[in-house]
Amino acid sequence: MKNYLFSELKSFWVFLISPIEFKQQLQQSTKSRFKRSLLMAMLALPMGWALWKFVTWLPELGFYLPLKDNDPTLHRGAAVILLSSLVVAPILEEWVFRWPLLPLARLRYFRAIFYVIALMFGMIHMANYEADRAHWLFSLLIVSPQLVAGLCFAYVRLTCGIWWAVGSHALYNAIGLMIQD
Repeated sequence: MKNYLFSELKSFWVFLISPIEFKQQLQQSTKSRFKRSLLMAMLALPMGWALWKFVTWLPELGFYLPLKDNDPTLHRGAAVILLSSLVVAPILEEWVFRWPLLPLARLRYFRAIFYVIALMFGMIHMANYEADRAHWLFSLLIVSPQLVAGLCFAYVRLTCGIWWAVGSHALYNAIGLMIQD
């Protein structure tokens, strides 16, 4: 298990350095795809949590006012929150931001395209907050948890397939809802 973990983390690191070098493993077993998608969700969670703790600490230092939620689904009850977080958002966001990656992987400037799409995914999450000018100055930092998660989901999408990325995203959101402050 330890060797598997280090091997996967190394593969992910190589992928982040050069997303062009991914190997879509269509021949891999369902068990292998499941393990990778689970590992990426589990990797994204502590990294995202640590980044979020840093983001919420910055207002105490006077960098910007505390963030306020701007997500309309948060005030509509548990069923709407669960449906939007565990079904709608993972499917919609993965198909919009990650599905195009495989067809675009043949292009000469795929690396740049990959990172622009990752930034777009992160930045779309600024809509979750009521943001003033100071928040926008720190926007990349504020959405860094989503940016990291998006990179993990992109790795799953390109190496396992789109539905595995949707599942990884849904799991990440589910655990995020359970541990939310």
